[in-house]
Amino acid sequence: MSRETGAQREGVAIIGFGLRLPGAETAAQFWDNIASGRECLTRFEPGELAAEGVPEAVVADPAYVPVRGVISGVEDFDAGLFGMPPREAQVTDPQQRLFLECAFEALENAGYTQETAPGPIGVYAGTGKNHYLMRHVIGHAGLVRNLGDMAMLVGHEKDHVATRTAYRLGLRGPAITVQTSCSTSLVAVHMAVQSLVRHEADLMLAGGASVVLPQRSGYLYSPHDILSPDGHCRAFAKDARGAVPGNGVGVVVLKRLSDAVRDRDTIYAVIRGSAVNNDGERKVGYTAPSVSGQADVIRAAQAAAGVGPDTIQYVETHGTGTELGDRIEVEALVQAFGRGEPGSCALGTLKPNIGHVDIAAGVAGLIKASLALHHGRIPPSINCDQEDPGLGLDDSPFYINRTLRPWPATDGPRRGAVSAFGVGGTNAHVVLEQAPPTVDSRPAPALPVIVPLSAHTPDALTELTDRLAGHARANPEADVRDMAHTLRLGRRQREYRSAAVVSGAAELGVSSAFRLPARSSDSVSVGFLFTGQGNQHPGMAAELYDRFPVFRAAMDDCAREFSVSTGVDIRWTLCDVPGDRAAAQAELDGMALAQPSVFAVEYATATLLLSLGLRPTALIGHSLGEYAAACIAGAMSLADAAALVGARGRLLDRVRGGAMLAVFAAEESVAPLLPASLSVAAINAPRSIVVTGPADAMPDLVERLDARGIRHRKVPVPIAAHSAMLDGLLDEFRAHAERLTYRPAAIPVVSGITGRPVDPERGFDADYWTRHLRQTVRFAAAVEYALQWRDPLLIEVGPGHTLANLAHETAAGRPLVALAALPGRKDDARPLRTLLEAVAAAWCAGAPVDWSALDDDPHARRVPLPRYPFQRGRHWLDPVAPEPSGPERGVRMPAPAPAPAPETAAEQRGFPAEREITVVWRDLLGVEDVGPDDNFFALGGQSLLLVRMIARLKELTGVAIPLRDAVAAPTVRGIAALLAHHGRGRA
Repeated sequence: MSRETGAQREGVAIIGFGLRLPGAETAAQFWDNIASGRECLTRFEPGELAAEGVPEAVVADPAYVPVRGVISGVEDFDAGLFGMPPREAQVTDPQQRLFLECAFEALENAGYTQETAPGPIGVYAGTGKNHYLMRHVIGHAGLVRNLGDMAMLVGHEKDHVATRTAYRLGLRGPAITVQTSCSTSLVAVHMAVQSLVRHEADLMLAGGASVVLPQRSGYLYSPHDILSPDGHCRAFAKDARGAVPGNGVGVVVLKRLSDAVRDRDTIYAVIRGSAVNNDGERKVGYTAPSVSGQADVIRAAQAAAGVGPDTIQYVETHGTGTELGDRIEVEALVQAFGRGEPGSCALGTLKPNIGHVDIAAGVAGLIKASLALHHGRIPPSINCDQEDPGLGLDDSPFYINRTLRPWPATDGPRRGAVSAFGVGGTNAHVVLEQAPPTVDSRPAPALPVIVPLSAHTPDALTELTDRLAGHARANPEADVRDMAHTLRLGRRQREYRSAAVVSGAAELGVSSAFRLPARSSDSVSVGFLFTGQGNQHPGMAAELYDRFPVFRAAMDDCAREFSVSTGVDIRWTLCDVPGDRAAAQAELDGMALAQPSVFAVEYATATLLLSLGLRPTALIGHSLGEYAAACIAGAMSLADAAALVGARGRLLDRVRGGAMLAVFAAEESVAPLLPASLSVAAINAPRSIVVTGPADAMPDLVERLDARGIRHRKVPVPIAAHSAMLDGLLDEFRAHAERLTYRPAAIPVVSGITGRPVDPERGFDADYWTRHLRQTVRFAAAVEYALQWRDPLLIEVGPGHTLANLAHETAAGRPLVALAALPGRKDDARPLRTLLEAVAAAWCAGAPVDWSALDDDPHARRVPLPRYPFQRGRHWLDPVAPEPSGPERGVRMPAPAPAPAPETAAEQRGFPAEREITVVWRDLLGVEDVGPDDNFFALGGQSLLLVRMIARLKELTGVAIPLRDAVAAPTVRGIAALLAHHGRGRA
């Protein structure tokens, strides 16, 4: 007998479910069926049975009972989501596929992936008899021969259910297959609990799957057998005559209780103790149950839990509904519990509701009991109008509960137990307890938050968005912070993405709250755009200063450095919203305060984005913005940068009578119109420049532009930056710049002077900054440089979206994502929401985001959310009679080859051309669309199939390609070249 004491008494939490049971695909549906007392078995019509190939004579037999518990999706599978080639999915035992899907759903329900789990995740699992191999696969002789024995072994042997799940989900803990007949899945739970107690993993999946084929078929009743004569199971009833077969899959997620409480997981129930044993020879036959064996395992589990039987108020029994089995089980329970207080412990059994789901029966009962503890309700036992008097329930603590009734915690916590007894005598028993109470001491909400979603396909993302919005509408009290936390840490980040920035469930309940779906890139190149002066406004950092400690610390540092040059605390206008906004704006527009203010906000915003994991390929500054870029890049200390920017602001504030005009035309169109006193200050985009110079020269230029229909706009800057009007300041500015210390930049900075990266050998110096103050800003050239990056993503870190708009204009339809992190002075949006929208959009584009740095909420909980919408397709082989050769019936064959093309040199030597190799790939992988440069592994191939491909090509050509060469050149074109190379001299 196996049992744990001591450490196990800490408890193991059940934190997630995945299931496919008759009438239910989710735990919520399952509980609704059980609580409502529904019988979820299916009775088939003759036509349905005929379609499944059940012989008419069998259907006509009076002993034939056309009833079974069926589940959905047996023929279908989302192969792409799990990275499985269509052919592999087609020949894999559906029990393994269904278990994989349920394991995936269970982890999502718990809110974990291997990447975000505190440590390894393990899996203990079992499956039933493989009907698919013999009934559906083995008749396709050609396909079986082509794929080889190893592929058949991996796809169909029970040994691989746990390891396949670990491989496809990336789990790194123990992966163990368990087989003990109909106690398998509860034994798997017991073993997983022990593994957790031994710290072999930090989370565990445990469960089982059983699928009998054909699904839509009944069974032949035999008197005194274990199956019911009328398709109804009446466990513990006076007229009990047997069970009804059913198909099902169930998986639970387990975690040490202390860890689950610490991590604020949703806990449905706690496993206090468990035990397994075997009857040995203490019974009349191998398949018979044993009173002593069952009683021993129940007592052992109670001892492991450290609880007395009188504290247990509910037992989910094995309850097969056979006269002998029910009486033996009750007798064993009485021996283990004692005579106790009559009516103190309810007996339940799931089999009347869904049938006997065999391998999955134990875990299905565990899920039922866990949900009963979670909801505080004892569900009804159905089909038992009058209990069997031979059970002797009146002289025991047990009773049959026939209605849904409250299950209050009285003198102690609610406790229940679950039994599963396997043919052959391996017994399992688990003692459960209600979850510990949760106390939500969370402070006032820090809202809004980013709610991210991702999926493998656009259709799945659309459906997932609708499901989450529906969940929010149905649960208006739900905390969006918990939903965001779960989606960030409990889901893999997939290719197609969307996100919403919301403040509550009501806002999330509108599907349009989500951004338009985007296809993310795994090679996105991030760049920061640092804005020049012109869009500054009071309160532009207010919410960010309050929300983010990193931003607040950066602003505090800047305020301290600039207090010397400005004589004021810049936080007064930037981090608060002043009562007199007009006066504050006027003060902020002065050069002496504007330049430090813009620098400080950009420095703090860039620091914040860096802390969130957004790592730029390069930094691009526009005029004043390049000072912040150089400081963030590490080329200047904050103290030196602040001193230089402060000096720049004071000097520029002395320049009077200047003006700047934005002109929306190409430089070559405007330059001929400029008088000698005016010049081009900035080339912002192919058709967007800025003209600078004396204000009294501007009216004449405006008149010329209007006459030619060229649009223009006054720039809200009271000087003529980058003009000859600054020439008298250059020596004084150089003197300030020469006092500073310059260092090599840790992040490349794209020069506003050249539009190319600053020379790393020369770097920044006084001469560079003096030229930078006077020369034309070549922002368009800098954007052109960024457009050469792979999948460029530019984020404007200053106030407004001017640079982002100019970048889009320069890109002119070329791939680019350009975002604004802060609103401009004329925008209605709030700073915090604007920044979160930018971070959300960056994540949707593929940029990595450190969610814990964004919202460090120690009170956030993982909560159950709508399940992933699998995009299933039919991956199924129809049954055929075994044939040694000939075309495959029921298998879609590759399309006929196209008309012959001119022979290649390889073909002339007798070797297959690329199109013949393509046919081999299609046959092995089940992929129709194969191109000459497609990668075998990218199409879902793996080493086993690569070996089969080499063998197939050797059969066709007599040429054996070395495996290492095939791995190095895994394209159709590459394989053709290898055949030609290794076949030289054979023609």
